[in-house]
Amino acid sequence: MYDKRTTAHGGFKFRVEGSVLISDGVGPGSEDVVRKYISQVSPLIEQLKQAPWVSLTVLDGVPLSSPEAAVMLSQGVRVCVQNNMVACATVILNTEYMALTQNYWQSVHRPFHKLPFKIFTDVEEAKKWLSSYLT
Repeated sequence: MYDKRTTAHGGFKFRVEGSVLISDGVGPGSEDVVRKYISQVSPLIEQLKQAPWVSLTVLDGVPLSSPEAAVMLSQGVRVCVQNNMVACATVILNTEYMALTQNYWQSVHRPFHKLPFKIFTDVEEAKKWLSSYLT
C-alpha cells in the first residue's frame, strides 16, 4: 500500500474492479489530500456512473482528518450517490483509535442515511457485503 514513513500527510491510490471503486489510503488526511482525492477519483466516478456501483475504501494507519476535510469528504459522498453509487464500505486497518475512527467515518456518511454503509476490519468481508448490492 504505502510506506507510512514517507506519507506524513496521507494519500490514496485507486483502481476499479468491475463495478467496485477501490480506494486504498493511508492517513492522516489533510484538506489538500482530500482535494487531490476528489480530483483523482472524479474520472473513475464518471466511468462507473452508467450502472449501479459500490465503493470500497481501505484505510491504514490514522485515517482521520480535520473537520473541514470531513465536510469535503461528505460532499464527495453526495456526488457519488448522485452518480449511481449504491453502497459504501470502509475497511480500517492498523489503527490504535478504532472507536474514534469509526465515529469519524460514520459522521462523514451520516447525511446519507439511506445509503448502505458499513465499517469493516477485513477487506474480503467488506467485498462480500458490497457484492450483495450489485446483484
